[in-house]
Amino acid sequence: PRIPAITDDDLSSDPAKTVFLRATTRLEDGVWRTRLSGGQLSNMLSAVASGDSFVVMPRGVADVPAGGTVSVEMFRWPEDRAFDEGVA
Repeated sequence: PRIPAITDDDLSSDPAKTVFLRATTRLEDGVWRTRLSGGQLSNMLSAVASGDSFVVMPRGVADVPAGGTVSVEMFRWPEDRAFDEGVA
């Protein structure tokens, strides 16, 4: 599912295509917030391993400043991560 979230980072991508940036997303005071989970180059798999979501930068969008709203595609919810880590 995709949800709206506020980005903590300045984001940039190639406006000629849809880009998925690896991120971590959390619910904070009733508002979803997201930040990049590491480097975004294709060989940096640690950003996927430590992330739980993708920030979707649609075609035609090159930059979103910190504090802007973005669409986030969740592939693991924070509650799931807490359970995986033995917190829940």
